[in-house]
Amino acid sequence: MAKIALITTGGTIASKKAASGKLASGELTGEELVMLCELPHEIEVDIYSTFQLPSMHITKENLVELSQLIMNILKMIAMMALS
Repeated sequence: MAKIALITTGGTIASKKAASGKLASGELTGEELVMLCELPHEIEVDIYSTFQLPSMHITKENLVELSQLIMNILKMIAMMALS
């Protein structure tokens, strides 16, 4: 079975239509995005909804958090490969 890690941060791809009719950036969760993709059942997805922000609101602190998450995921993958 194929397995992927999906890290979501919000932004345009996670937009939903607001009551005003305009798009609200960063509204969809990772789970909602995966459902929209209609992936084949043989693909297992680990979803990490890190934050749900419009791109212009992502801070340096958010980027550090994202970097740490990526490093942790890579460590988990390396440990799984060794076992």
